[in-house]
This record gives sequence, structure tokens and C-alpha cells, in this order.
Amino acid sequence: MKKKIISIFVCMLLFATASSVAETENIEKSDVANDAGSTIPGTLSAPGDVLFTFSPQDLTGDNGCLGVEFDGTYFWVTGRDSPGGDVHKLHKFDSDGNHVITYEQGTTSTWGWRDLAWDGTYLYGSDEDEFVKIDPADGSVVELLTKPAGLPVCRALAVNPDNGHFFSANWASPIYEFNPADGSVYATYPNTLSAYGLAYDDVTTGGPYLWVYSQDGIDPYLVQISQFDIAAGTYTGITYEGFYETSGMAGGCAFVEDWDGVPAFIGNTQGDPRDVVFVMEVGASPQIEIGDISGGLFKIKAEIKNTGAADATGVMWDIDLAGGIILLGKSTSGGPVNIPASGQIIAQSSLILGLGGTTVTVTADSATKNATATVLLFFILGL
Repeated sequence: MKKKIISIFVCMLLFATASSVAETENIEKSDVANDAGSTIPGTLSAPGDVLFTFSPQDLTGDNGCLGVEFDGTYFWVTGRDSPGGDVHKLHKFDSDGNHVITYEQGTTSTWGWRDLAWDGTYLYGSDEDEFVKIDPADGSVVELLTKPAGLPVCRALAVNPDNGHFFSANWASPIYEFNPADGSVYATYPNTLSAYGLAYDDVTTGGPYLWVYSQDGIDPYLVQISQFDIAAGTYTGITYEGFYETSGMAGGCAFVEDWDGVPAFIGNTQGDPRDVVFVMEVGASPQIEIGDISGGLFKIKAEIKNTGAADATGVMWDIDLAGGIILLGKSTSGGPVNIPASGQIIAQSSLILGLGGTTVTVTADSATKNATATVLLFFILGL
């Protein structure tokens, strides 16, 4: 009897181990994922506000969900279709996370399509064998496109819908900006992250940017969201921790300009105990405001504040007086200056000499504030 119990226990242990291995195999992890932490400047910040989540795995039974895209109405998720026989799928969900329909990809590679992109009309996806344009009406492939030389799979994928330029990376490869018609490369950008998802953002101040969802961080929390400045060709240092349940690794991603009134990052986390799609508020940017305006002897001073979550660079400012008789100091300009997030500077006019009532206008970038004052020779009163 004792041997029988031991045998049963051993069988159960072997089954649990096999199940664990099978589950792990349905998470596509980089062989060079950075387990030591972020490799870019800046500190990985706390997650942004998570606005919505759902599990495509729960709704389809597919525990190999990889890429994600949002077309303004529907979520699209690529799936390996594990453990249902590896017939790779394209799953469609409404904006409330309800499953609508599933199409077969028709691919034969091990994982099928990875990250997705959306240009306003068509979806795009890639595996080792193909790079395709997809009709969202029925999930069919309408055109075969060309990957850049040296990029075996467009694992992380995004598109600029204004000019049709695509961006892609494969783990820690460079980020390619390329023409899908012939694979010709417009530019390559250095990248040290284990990128699985890319999303194009042309609404965040200072952009356009790419958002990169990468398998970086400390294992088993390989869910790093990083902002990449396309014009500068470098990471900005703005990072977020992605969403996961008990553990997870980055899959594909998307960006939406307006989710309940705010710009948001959409990510698919290849997770434990299940794959999860999440919508997170991101897009930290500077916000310039004019604070107190004060007068006194000879000069006007004004607080210029950055109330945003990102540093402001190259800020230009002006102090102008209109009305009265202003002999000196009618207009003063300054900058460019840098103002750190949640910081401020004091802008100061040149020497003022005049007489009479005047309107003081302070501007800094797009921020403007007016105040009235009285100039009495070299005294500025009433502010």
C-alpha cells in the first residue's frame, strides 16, 4: 500500500512538472532577456494608471497569446493556439474585452505572427516566413510584404500611418525604419532592449515617439515599457513597469490616442497564470505654466513652472508691457532654458523705466498669463 501511494505521488509530480514545462514553452522569451534590470538611463517607474484589462486566454483557451493591436473599435491578438494543436490564430475582441471571432493565420512557423500594427485600414503581422497585410474584415492576407535584410522576423512592429514608414525590432536588434514594399531601410537606431512590441505615438508632447514593450527587468517580471525618441534616435529614460498578475514577460503592444480621454499604452503580457491584455495611461510630458508675477524696484519677475512628469527642454520666455509710457524694458526675452519635472525657474525682465498703467504679459512656450501694473518711474506697483 505504501509503495502504491509513493507511485501515485511520483506520477502526480511528473504530471505537474510536465504541465509546468508545457506552460513555459507557450511563453516566447528572449534567450538574451536582461535579468539584471533596465539597460537604459533613468529608473523604472511604478506602473501608470491601469485603465482596463482582460484575458484573451480565458476567452479563447489559447495560452500562447503574443501580439496585440487596437483599431479604435476592436482588439486583435495573435495566438499560437496552444495547447490546441498549434493552428495559429488571430483573435478579435470588442472594446469591452468580449470575444467576437477567431480566424486562422494559415502560418506554419513555430509561433506564427508576433506583434501587430494598424495603419487605419489594415493590420500587419510577421513571422519567420512572411510579413503580411491583413484585411480586418475576414482576417485574410491581402498582400505579402518585404522585411528588411537582417531582420528574420518583424517581432516588434509599428507603423507611422502618415507616411507609411514601418518600425521593427527583433529582441536586441537595432530598430529598423523601413519601406515594406521592398524592405529598403530609411534608418536604423541603436537598441539594447529585448523588444517584443513597438507602438507609434505622435500625440505625446515632444514626439513622435515609439513605445517599446521589452522583456527587461528582474526575472520573472520582464515587463518594461520604454519611450524612444525617433528624431534623436535614443531612449528618453521614461520607463514604466508593465502589468502582470503573478509574473510575466512582454508580448506585443499598441498605442491609442484617446482611451476615456487620455493617451494609453496597450500591452499583451505573456503571463502566469494567464496571458493578459492591459490598457495603461502613459505619455509623461512636460507641462509649462506661468505662476506668480511680481514687481518692485526696476524689474518684473515671473515664475515659470513645469507641472508635468517629464523634463522640459529649450523653453523660451517673454515679458512684455503694453500701455503707459514705457521708456526702458518694454520687452524682454529669455531662453532656451531647461526646467525639470515639477520644477520652476524665475524669469526676470530687464530694467524698466516709465509712467502709467500697463498690461504685463508673460509667455513661456504655449503658456500665457496677463496682469495689470502701474509703472511709477522705476517702481512697478500693483502686481
